[in-house]
Amino acid sequence: MRDRAVLNSQLLCPEARVLLLLVQPARFTDDFRVLLSHPDFDWNRLVFLAQKEKAISALWQALRVLPDGLVPAERSDQLSKLASVTDFRMLHLQRLLAGALDTLRDSGTRAMLLKGAGLALTSYGSFRARPMYDVDVLVRQDECTSAWQALRSAGWLHDEKACPMERYDAHHHLPPLDDPNRTGLSLELHGSPCDAAVGLTTHDMWEKARRVDVDGREAWVPCEAHQLIHLCIHFAWSHALGSAGWRTFRDAQQIIGSDSFNWNELLRVVSTTRAGTSVYWTLRLARTLAQVSVPAHVLEALVPPRPESVLSVLERHYTSNLFRFNPAACPSAALDKRLWSAGMAPRWSGHGDARPWTRDDEIMEREATRMTVAERLQRQALGVRWWLRYCSGLMGVGRIA
Repeated sequence: MRDRAVLNSQLLCPEARVLLLLVQPARFTDDFRVLLSHPDFDWNRLVFLAQKEKAISALWQALRVLPDGLVPAERSDQLSKLASVTDFRMLHLQRLLAGALDTLRDSGTRAMLLKGAGLALTSYGSFRARPMYDVDVLVRQDECTSAWQALRSAGWLHDEKACPMERYDAHHHLPPLDDPNRTGLSLELHGSPCDAAVGLTTHDMWEKARRVDVDGREAWVPCEAHQLIHLCIHFAWSHALGSAGWRTFRDAQQIIGSDSFNWNELLRVVSTTRAGTSVYWTLRLARTLAQVSVPAHVLEALVPPRPESVLSVLERHYTSNLFRFNPAACPSAALDKRLWSAGMAPRWSGHGDARPWTRDDEIMEREATRMTVAERLQRQALGVRWWLRYCSGLMGVGRIA
C-alpha cells in the first residue's frame, strides 16, 4: 500500500500533493517542508488549485501555524484575504439557504440538503468549514417544478441563456437558480439525487433522512451511508473520476471519522444500489492518495471483476487525471472514457448503456470541428512527448516530471 502510494504520488504535481496533505492535517508540516523544496513547486499553481478545489480556507488554516519563514509574507497576506472572502460568502450562503427554506416551507415542500450543505451541517459543523459555490436541495419529484417556481417568485434568478430549460429535460435537477444579489452563489433543486443508472433513489434517501436545524428552520440530510454513497457517485459517475478529487476525499474522511459511522451498514446499503464501483474507486483513491482510513475488507467486498495488476494500472490512470498541472495526464479523451469504463465496469454493475458523458458528446464534437489545421498539427506535435510521459506513468516506470 505504501509503495503504491509513493508511486502514484509521482503522477501528481507538487501543488496537488500539498492539497492532499490537508485531508489528514497531522501529516502536513513535515511533508510540506519537503514539497516546498521540489524543483517544480509553484505558489501560483497552489493558490489556483486551492481555489478550484474550494480548499483556500483549509490551506490557510494549515499554513498560518507553520514556523516563520516557510510561507512568503505576500502569500500569507493573499491567502488570509482569500480565506476571509470565503468565510463571508459562506455566511451569506447560509442566510440565503435559510430564506430558501422559508419559501419551500410556505409552499408545503420538505427540503433535504445534499453534498456540501448537508455535510456542512453534520460532518463539519459549519458552512465556513466546508466552502461551496452552491447548495443542492432534494425535494420529491412531483414537487420539484412547483418548488422551483416558488423560489423564482421569491427572487432567485434563472439565466435562461446560459442554462436553457430544455437542457435539463432528462437531468436529475432543474436549471440552477442564482443568488438575487448576483454574488455568483446559486441553488440547485433536485427531483432525484443522481443519475438513475446508479440506482440511488429519492425514496431511499428520504426513508433514512435525518432532521437538522438551519438558523431555526427545519431541513433534512441523508443518513451517513447515503451521504458517503452520494458523494462517491458524484465524484466517480457525475465527474467521471476526473475532478473534485480533493474535496471528495476530505468529505469522505469527515464522514468516516464520525463515531456513529458503520462500515457494515454502508456495504448493506451499497448492495441495494448499482453504485458499488463508484464507491470502490472513490474509497480506493482516497485511501491511496490521502490515507483515508478505509478497511481492506470494504474494498474487497466492492472490487470489480478485474485482476489487481489491471486495477493498479487503472488507479494510476485515474490519479494522473485528478488535477490540472499533473505531469502525466491522459492525452486522449477517447482513451480516458475507455479506461473509465474498464474500471467502473458499467455492464457488470448494471448501468446498461448509460454513461456520464453521453449528454456532452455532441458539444465536444462541435468544439473539435472548430480547430484549425495549424492547431491540430501543433497538438499532434506536442502529443508525442505527452504520450511518452503518460505511458511511463501508467506503467509505473521512470521519472515523470
